[in-house]
Amino acid sequence: MLAQRQHLPYYPFTNVRQYQLAQSLTTPRLEANQTIHNIAVLGQDRFLSENAGFQSVAQFHSCLDEMASVMTPWQSILIKGDDNLPEQEPVRYWLRDSLAVLQEILENPELVDHCVWGPVRQRNSEGERVYTDMHTGDWWWKVQVF
Repeated sequence: MLAQRQHLPYYPFTNVRQYQLAQSLTTPRLEANQTIHNIAVLGQDRFLSENAGFQSVAQFHSCLDEMASVMTPWQSILIKGDDNLPEQEPVRYWLRDSLAVLQEILENPELVDHCVWGPVRQRNSEGERVYTDMHTGDWWWKVQVF
């Protein structure tokens, strides 16, 4: 998927409009197939921007599956209460490998211009030091290896 994204930033979607449509149909939850059909398939020639729709509900789901297949998978574990406490229901906890997620973020070419890789000393128009974010503070200068 990384290779395809270098040529098509919104892969597996064809463009930003199709990506935004898919996002709106999956957030906060995935819409029913009939809703997806009525909006993403039938709306293609009626009220959606050109090339924003999908040929079928199957194509819509295929794009979602393609995205999920290359992302770090979610894992679930059950957390049980202390044995000395009264009977409690176990809690299901969902997690992802944080190092793998970080790698996905760092490999995303869309984020290159939004990341800061080293400390910066910012100054205002009067020459005074300005502290705004972590990379403008003294701590990063102390720990950064150059």
